[in-house]
Amino acid sequence: MSKISLLGIPHDGNSSWLRGAAEAPPLIRRELASDAYSSWSETGFDLSDRFIDHGDVDFTQPGDPWERIESEVGRALDAGHPLI
Repeated sequence: MSKISLLGIPHDGNSSWLRGAAEAPPLIRRELASDAYSSWSETGFDLSDRFIDHGDVDFTQPGDPWERIESEVGRALDAGHPLI
């Protein structure tokens, strides 16, 4: 089974109504490490060593956030693994 890349995009600047998606990446990582999370799938695969974490896209520098997202997604995909 191939590896799965995880890339956090802590950005919700284009949200027209509710904000909050930018807070999700660390919360997702916390849950993947929590005791309540089971690394076993319903079909019997152990997923504990299947994730490659590329960290979060850095939005602290000035510039177009969409260009930064596109660049970081490309970098993560260059590793040859599916990206979530």
